[in-house]
Amino acid sequence: MMDRRSFFARLVAAAGGAALAWLALPGKAWAKKMAFGLDKAEALKKVGGQALIKLKDKEILFVRDGEASVRALDPLCPHEKCKVTYDDASKKVVCPCHKSSFELATGKVLSGPSPRGLTTYPAELSGEKVIVSLE
Repeated sequence: MMDRRSFFARLVAAAGGAALAWLALPGKAWAKKMAFGLDKAEALKKVGGQALIKLKDKEILFVRDGEASVRALDPLCPHEKCKVTYDDASKKVVCPCHKSSFELATGKVLSGPSPRGLTTYPAELSGEKVIVSLE
């Protein structure tokens, strides 16, 4: 027979283990959705516009790539941490320091010395607001 103290110790351990297992579930959404109005980023009102916006201590490069769509990327090039920009003529994200270029939709490296692509974040336009999920 188990004494009361042992029973509660096991109960707490089991509950803690279950909580950790739940937190580690594949596909568990940790996204923090945030929104801001286009009035805060005038450049995003037109297709091809871009804006560097700080949300929750994280800078994000937003690019308006269509009438009803917007993209969000980490603006720091993985090569030397230079800030990238969007080149509307080529439809690529480019690093001004060493000429790495990246695909807008996926952040994939297209050329240059960057060892990996840019982190992308799910983003959408909803009326006059941009909604982004920061993970």
